[in-house]
Amino acid sequence: MKGNDLKEILVGVNGWFLSEPFTGIGRYSANLIVEVENENPSKKIVDDGALALGRYDWEVSAKKLVATIRKMMSVGDDVKVKFLVITKEKLSIPGVNVVALPTMKGGSAGLKKLWWEQVQLPRLLKKYDVDLCWFPYPANPWSKSFYKNRKVMVTVHDCIPWKDRRYSNGVFSKLKNRIIKRSVKFADKVLTVSAHSKQDIEAVCDVDKCEIEIIYNGVDRKIYNADGGKDDALLLDRLGLVKGKYYMYAGGYDPRKNVPLLVKMWKEFVIGGVNVFSERDFENEKLVLVGAENQKAFLEKNTVEVGHVVATKFLSEKELAILYRNCGKFISLSGDEGFNIPVLEALCCGAKVLISDIEVHRELFGDMEGVEILDISKFVN
Repeated sequence: MKGNDLKEILVGVNGWFLSEPFTGIGRYSANLIVEVENENPSKKIVDDGALALGRYDWEVSAKKLVATIRKMMSVGDDVKVKFLVITKEKLSIPGVNVVALPTMKGGSAGLKKLWWEQVQLPRLLKKYDVDLCWFPYPANPWSKSFYKNRKVMVTVHDCIPWKDRRYSNGVFSKLKNRIIKRSVKFADKVLTVSAHSKQDIEAVCDVDKCEIEIIYNGVDRKIYNADGGKDDALLLDRLGLVKGKYYMYAGGYDPRKNVPLLVKMWKEFVIGGVNVFSERDFENEKLVLVGAENQKAFLEKNTVEVGHVVATKFLSEKELAILYRNCGKFISLSGDEGFNIPVLEALCCGAKVLISDIEVHRELFGDMEGVEILDISKFVN
């Protein structure tokens, strides 16, 4: 049954990154799926448009997602949205039907992922005859035939792989990025996470702005909040940190994040006494790089063996929230972003933040209390 005859909308979801919860896409997918499952169809979306932390909430975003799906299927608010999540390995999400679809046995990791996305997953979605398919990252099928009998929705978090040449190394990578960009136009609806990304998608992917819906990222307020506990002191002690006496970075380590620039600037401030970040005394303070210990390529190119720089392993969300709550300041000098969730997480934990002067930072966080924006252009060279 389709259209107004639908009693329930079955949405097939690409759940590849759900088994990688430390990734931004994994957390984005998981939070929205869980919130939609808990969604009350009669509850209205409340969003006064104010640039405040309350606007960036998974519950609000989930309701917008459900409203978008219902509009695409031309049904009313009484029709329930149900997810069929396809993952690469077994996992459980309370109340959600999850189907494991193992990757093929042979080939490289990249080839396995591509074959899973473009061959195995589309076949399974057709088998289950889903009403709508949602791809939480640009991995919708490259074949136009897939779109004949079903609605398709894809989330494009940013256009960085198509704008920044550093993300297209080699002939295969360039060709793949070109095909993925073209395939975005095949979707009936494109979701994104900021007005900045929407503008980029219009320009780079040539998608009509009417087909692009902004649904902001959020955070889990049960984890990311300013309420500390006894575990805070235990973690700080384990890492050799003192409350308020360290600055920190959390996020990716790819080139646009400018983490080497941050390390270089920090060393100069600590060793050379050139104080740009603030008027504070840095003599006894440290810079914490969350997850840097797991970044082999980064560590090979950047010396962090300085008493004032601490590289940690990947941390749980609970541990990350503790570091946010107790830091002197969170720093992100990124050159481009679609959203930058760690900034939002830090703010929700009551941290002050220092962020680069880029368009999306001004859009999302520019008017918030505790936010300082730094023009890094004079430091890049």
